Amino acid sequence: MFAQQRSIILIYEEGEPIVGADVLADFRPQASLQIGKTDTNGKFFLNNSGAFKLTVISPSDSMSGFEGTFTALDNQIIVTLKQKNLLINPVTITGATGPRAIADNPYLIRVIPKEKIAQMGAQNLGELLLNEANIQVGQDAVMGSNAIMQGIGGQDIKILINGIPVIGRINGNVDLGQIVLSNVERIEIIEGPMSVVYGTDALGGVINVITKNPGNQRFNTRLSVFHDYMTAFSNYNYDVNVTGKMHKKMPFTMNAGRYYFAGRDFNSETRSFDWKPKSKQFADASLFLNTKNSNHRITTSLFQEKLTDRSDAEYSLANVTGYNSVYATTRLDNTIHSVFKINTFSRFEWQNAFNYFNRSKNTIKRNLVTGAETPYRPEDQDTSVFTMFNSRGVYTFRNPVNPVSWTIGYDLMRETALGKRIPAQLPGITDVAVFGAMEYSPSREWQVRPSLRILHNSRFGNPIITSVFGDRIKMAPLIPSLQLKYNLSKHLSFRGSYAKGFRAPSLKELNFYFVDMSHNVHGNDSLKAEISDNFILSFDYRHPFSSTSGAIFSFSLFNNIIRNKINLALIDLNTNYYTYINIGRFRSQGLSTNFEFHNQKFTMQLSGTLLTVYDLLEQADSVNQSAYLNGQFAFNLTRKFGSQKASVSLFSRYTSPTIGYMENNERYRTAGFYLLDLTAQKAFPKAGLNISCGVKNILGVTTLASTRRNLTPHSEQGMNVNITPGRTLFLRFSYDIN
Repeated sequence: MFAQQRSIILIYEEGEPIVGADVLADFRPQASLQIGKTDTNGKFFLNNSGAFKLTVISPSDSMSGFEGTFTALDNQIIVTLKQKNLLINPVTITGATGPRAIADNPYLIRVIPKEKIAQMGAQNLGELLLNEANIQVGQDAVMGSNAIMQGIGGQDIKILINGIPVIGRINGNVDLGQIVLSNVERIEIIEGPMSVVYGTDALGGVINVITKNPGNQRFNTRLSVFHDYMTAFSNYNYDVNVTGKMHKKMPFTMNAGRYYFAGRDFNSETRSFDWKPKSKQFADASLFLNTKNSNHRITTSLFQEKLTDRSDAEYSLANVTGYNSVYATTRLDNTIHSVFKINTFSRFEWQNAFNYFNRSKNTIKRNLVTGAETPYRPEDQDTSVFTMFNSRGVYTFRNPVNPVSWTIGYDLMRETALGKRIPAQLPGITDVAVFGAMEYSPSREWQVRPSLRILHNSRFGNPIITSVFGDRIKMAPLIPSLQLKYNLSKHLSFRGSYAKGFRAPSLKELNFYFVDMSHNVHGNDSLKAEISDNFILSFDYRHPFSSTSGAIFSFSLFNNIIRNKINLALIDLNTNYYTYINIGRFRSQGLSTNFEFHNQKFTMQLSGTLLTVYDLLEQADSVNQSAYLNGQFAFNLTRKFGSQKASVSLFSRYTSPTIGYMENNERYRTAGFYLLDLTAQKAFPKAGLNISCGVKNILGVTTLASTRRNLTPHSEQGMNVNITPGRTLFLRFSYDIN
């Protein structure tokens, strides 16, 4: 607060003037407001005297990551903006409110920064999430890895890349191993239903993968090599990333790579592999166009994977035979993402995307003596194609002085499917929704954010205005939510939220038909939509001690109730007949804690979750209840050697024994396990070289004993559950060419 000053000068910490920044001077005693822009010298002239409150809103979204210090000299106020402590209070974009620091956000968002991704040596999203408390990562030999949040997984977890939904679910899950991290800046995670903002498939939460933005970076090429060793070399990963500028307002980035996994078998006497060999090729390119009042990003990406599933040998008097099933996956995504700055306080964010997913299965019969191969049961060869068009627009008004801000938007999604296992006449599913939220801050301490989503789903809902539209226009139940945030002090905040969720059954759950010699899976077009209620209470303490040090402590309680939850169920053991059913009621409840400490030498994180899950299966003459308790605890420690540009990191996680249930509601128990990784990083800035190495899974955990029987329609599973391929030594090089 300053009085009788004539001008303000905005500069960055390095001394560079901030040109074209929107400045708001609020002269509260006079109830007057002055809005303007800084000139080429970063100067803004005041036309009023007296005390005022200063707010800097732009010139770019990155202003959310800065804080200012004031210096008064004669008739000038020099405001120096410096980077906030982003480890303690990072800026996030998930949640449709625009870029905001976590401490200011009504949603409790968790961020995994690029530094942790590099320290872990994680190559894909599944590997990275193995270290996160309150997220369980399941493994399947053929379908890949999947996430469970707050006890909810599968179709109820929304996976986004730069805000665009990822399609191509196998048995309800997006394979996290197919999301590579070579070009990822950070991961943002919101637990609990986000159906108001992100629509169907977001009952359990949202995981948003944010890729790198070149900004003003000059031309640079980064070459990366990753190898690891178990009993032999298993992963051979190579990728290249190129950033540069076609014009000063048109930066670009390109990324491409090939990953190869040789597979792992714990029994050398068998022909089949416990972890299937697979190869991945990927490429993506983004072109950015930055103008005075808008930013645009055009992205295209291609991903291909080939997984080989070999059967055990079959012996006869004439020959020895084996079967090779090859699963080929292709993803093609094209997106346009634009942000239009309408005025100082308003922006419109618009994204359009077309996603293509193709998965094929081909099986050959191989004579293991002569090597001769012939197609096996051509009628069982399969290709499934899914496409989705998504258009989304969000208008946001946010004035730091005004106690009321609001958001309104629309979502349009059209998904189609084609394949031998899906009826040819299937019409697809269309979702059209409008949503809105109002944020009211009656004081600096309080934030209240009610929101509502109105949804039309072409397959689910109640017909409206039947006299005009018949049953063509169906409205799903209204989806409300309410977030409350109260700042108990400068560093401590309380959040409480209620959210209703809605998920319409997918095309596969409704119409999938897969019957061959080892599968008997049927869709169910009588399924009901899932409806959920979620309650979360949390305390969040964030205290930056300096720009490089600080502490975080958070504690949350959650409760989820899902009605009509959709499960794959075993109907007839004799024929192995599976179909999707609505179970009566599902509930998960628990608590999560997280403590972090950061300074120039150490980064330490201790987190844990206790979770209880209940399922009530309504049967003809009774209600059958199944329940299990699960605990997860993680401890991570990094020692940094700043003068040597090096660090050493320890990552550990314990998961308690789990009591679960199979599709026929039969209970089973899986043993607990402990994962421990030790890694080291060293940078040579002058040479442009970065080296990472370490040991993953030091304790050598591979499989866990389980009482689960082989009751799954998609892949072979016995009494054991796969956790990791085994202990690995890894080495990663990256080399920058400027």
